[in-house]
Amino acid sequence: MMKLINITFLLHILFLSSSSCKNNIGFQKSDPENVIKELQSRKYEYSKYLNFRKEVVEEIVVKESTIYKEGDIDLICELRMLRELKFSKAKIANFSSAQSGKCQNSQISRVRVSNSNLNNLQICNFVKLLKSEMLSIEFYNSKFDGLDLECFSDLSNLDTLALDRVDLINDKQFCNFSKKSKKLTFLRLNDSPLTNKSLDCMLELPSLKEVMLQRWKNVSEDEMQDWVTKYERKYNRKLEAQIIDPIGYER
Repeated sequence: MMKLINITFLLHILFLSSSSCKNNIGFQKSDPENVIKELQSRKYEYSKYLNFRKEVVEEIVVKESTIYKEGDIDLICELRMLRELKFSKAKIANFSSAQSGKCQNSQISRVRVSNSNLNNLQICNFVKLLKSEMLSIEFYNSKFDGLDLECFSDLSNLDTLALDRVDLINDKQFCNFSKKSKKLTFLRLNDSPLTNKSLDCMLELPSLKEVMLQRWKNVSEDEMQDWVTKYERKYNRKLEAQIIDPIGYER
């Protein structure tokens, strides 16, 4: 009888210890410092910088050397003060969230992809979880096509879009995007294959404050300037426009 009691007592102690360990592990995982250390140990880059508003911005960069593991996006979303997520020369086949609730509470408002080969639809679906009032999406010298543009056009809170050296979108796809993106305030499209048809569709973007449209293959700088004039007349306000290549415009 005493042996039975002792065994029962021992099992009870082991259960409590196990529960305590699980709770501690969960606590440590949720602690920002531990999350950052875990990500840095696998070659994620974490840093802070001062933006033009003199605000401290925290960012995570996924690099070519980053050792990505399934579920990392949920870890990243646990960093409540994180504002920017960047990919630089990254190659990740599967970038998705297993616990979408975590990312719904994230403060991330800017996603930048440069020189990377990613599943952009997964990036788009991740961005759709974010609740920031103004989202900035940027792709530089990276794979991006019409299906990707269609997905991002569903973002009602899209404030900034930058697409540089993106060749796999056409006028029809961009015009469909223009019909939906009514809150877009900044548009950057450099080295684009689009034509004057897309420029006409851009007149339907009512909230634009600034554009950067340089080195279009099928539109001259004079035609760009004419479009700027049309936009300003239509909305009766100034549009900040960078359409002249400071290095030179060769056709």
